[in-house]
Amino acid sequence: MNRFIFRQAQESDCHELSELAHELNMFHNINIKPDVRKLAQDWPFLDVSVVTNTQNKILSFIQGYETYQPHNAVRGYEIQNLYIRKDMRGHGLGKKLVSNLVEKKYALDIKQLKLTVIKENSEAISFYKI
Repeated sequence: MNRFIFRQAQESDCHELSELAHELNMFHNINIKPDVRKLAQDWPFLDVSVVTNTQNKILSFIQGYETYQPHNAVRGYEIQNLYIRKDMRGHGLGKKLVSNLVEKKYALDIKQLKLTVIKENSEAISFYKI
């Protein structure tokens, strides 16, 4: 039985995150692999949570950023990316990542969550209709 570990990503994860982000980009027909050095340089600005196996291999990640709505003084969070390795889909990792994120942000008094999905990504649209 697989044991999954949910944790905040660390700067030492940049290489694996670059690989996963490249897989995500290729899904969208964008052949760009994020530069590991640039990810490390920008690390203080990134908010990424990951799921790993017991060997610390990253199986999925969720990434986003905080927002603020000045017209109603509401802090929010926008999910920018959620990716699960193809061979790990169907294990509930995406649902758990989103649930963990919601709990973590709610504890920080962030009550509004937003995400955008490309209309051609029917798999993601089905996932978010939970």
